[in-house]
Amino acid sequence: MASLATLCLWILIHFITGTPGAWREVIKVTRNLLEETSIDTWNQSTTAALTYQSFSSAFALVQSQYLGRLEFPAPLKTYLPGVEMSKSQIMPAQSLELVYSFNSKLLQAPCLSPEELDQLEIEFALSMPEPSTDFDTRNTDSAMVHHHRSLFYYASLLYFKCNSGRRGPEQEIQSMVSRCVDHMEHLELLQNNSSPNTWIYAAVAFEAATPELRYRMRHLFSKRKLLGIATWDTLLLAVEEVWMRRDTAHSGFAPKPWTRVLAEMPEFDVILY
Repeated sequence: MASLATLCLWILIHFITGTPGAWREVIKVTRNLLEETSIDTWNQSTTAALTYQSFSSAFALVQSQYLGRLEFPAPLKTYLPGVEMSKSQIMPAQSLELVYSFNSKLLQAPCLSPEELDQLEIEFALSMPEPSTDFDTRNTDSAMVHHHRSLFYYASLLYFKCNSGRRGPEQEIQSMVSRCVDHMEHLELLQNNSSPNTWIYAAVAFEAATPELRYRMRHLFSKRKLLGIATWDTLLLAVEEVWMRRDTAHSGFAPKPWTRVLAEMPEFDVILY
């Protein structure tokens, strides 16, 4: 367990320093460690289970950054048998599992069958988190959990639509982006410098296409500067670059998925989790 905790710390260090590409070797080493370790090891204590689940949750999202690349890590269970994940977590288990499943399928075959896409589309749409039994808008902690969970649900659905070839009408995409930004802004009001993970920001920000939504995203990114984490600055640069490319691209064609664009820009290769 100590080895996994140390590797997770190294990943965090690369997240803070924002060194492009450096995190990939740590992910590879960590994945190899888990491959060689019995899954029962992580059921031996609460601390071990939480450490495993912390990495596996991040791994499910980080898979997005291997799309469009020749090498990618082997799949990893996002949950431990017999261990129930808390329903109050900010990333609903069902949505997280769907993102992992979708990414795993895309890594194996860039073009999924219509039947697979139909099934995934239904599952993503129906994965809305259950309302918390203790949700109270007057309670800051309860409200933050609500907005975090709702944000992750809509960001995951947006990610699926924009990376599956089923983007649909642009008006619907921008409406979904707007809904995500609303939740982000509520979180910012509830707690200054609250930090939904960078993957969520990427999934939402890259798709913002209107001046208003881009202005709101830039404002939210400006709040992240106070955290002193270099990855946030690099992510904003990547977002601005993708916006520029899309604005100057030929109209009438669906935008190239941001995951594929990032694969062509190693200078922006910071870990998003």
